[in-house]
Amino acid sequence: MKEKWPLYSNEERLISVMTHGGYFVTLLIDFTYNSVPFRKRNFLWVYIVGAMYLLLNFTLSRTYGAPVYKVMDWEGSDTAIFIGVAGLAMLVQFSIGWVLYLKFKLPRIEKR
Repeated sequence: MKEKWPLYSNEERLISVMTHGGYFVTLLIDFTYNSVPFRKRNFLWVYIVGAMYLLLNFTLSRTYGAPVYKVMDWEGSDTAIFIGVAGLAMLVQFSIGWVLYLKFKLPRIEKR
């Protein structure tokens, strides 16, 4: 059986959840109260960063001999399914953000 990735422990799971949740809250506040425009070109950068992360994940998984995340072991179809679902989720989130921007934020920005 493969051992866990050396830099990932139970304590770090809590930190990871708090970190990702904290970023989400920060982005939600930023989106709600700032007048930063929501651009379609930002969508491309999200996918570029995602691809860079996949490359990093693959490299770490192969270097340490154990997956960073259990579902992404890079050996079966589970990894491809996970990547496809994550890509689709990013598309849905961006689409929702774009609709919210057009409906609520853009009119507020144009009033200024």
